[in-house]
Amino acid sequence: MCEDELRLKRYLLTDLLDDLVAERSPRIRAAIVAELWARAGEVLLASRQRWVGGGKWLMREIESWDAEAGTCFAERFDRALTDGIAGHIDPLVRLVDDVLEPLGSRLRDGFYLAASLP
Repeated sequence: MCEDELRLKRYLLTDLLDDLVAERSPRIRAAIVAELWARAGEVLLASRQRWVGGGKWLMREIESWDAEAGTCFAERFDRALTDGIAGHIDPLVRLVDDVLEPLGSRLRDGFYLAASLP
């Protein structure tokens, strides 16, 4: 993952976290939870040079990463999704922060990407 792509993904996850915390509608919050969950999984895997699957393959790849690295992200992703849909967002917020921490944590201020001209 190139530096610009990494910064963009950090910014997007940060923006989704901000949206999640601010949202009061349970239906909209559930939609944000689902999006944030999937994007955090993609960032976790891509930042470790792993294949990023979609749907069931995303969780299968996280389980595979856990087996190799001795981590417990699959369990945390499962709990974060279940709790988040039920309205308890703290596990998801902590999980996303843990995914972002080795990459430089949340990114807000000063974020920009310069457009490249053909």
